[in-house]
Amino acid sequence: MDISNIKVLVVDDEIAVCSNVAAFLEDEGFRVFSAVSGEEALDILLKQKIDVAIIDMRLPGIDGDMLIVK
Repeated sequence: MDISNIKVLVVDDEIAVCSNVAAFLEDEGFRVFSAVSGEEALDILLKQKIDVAIIDMRLPGIDGDMLIVK
């Protein structure tokens, strides 16, 4: 399986967590998009077809629950 075609969205308001998870996934060969808010994640989702998302459930503003529903 060629994982370089799998697009992963990482959403976490803690920048260090978001960056570390994204960096790990990129090192493994995934195509990674990251966002530090639900609003930023929605903007990415409007522009990209995402295959998998790793979402912090406790985000300010649009939280993880609301983001999953949208």
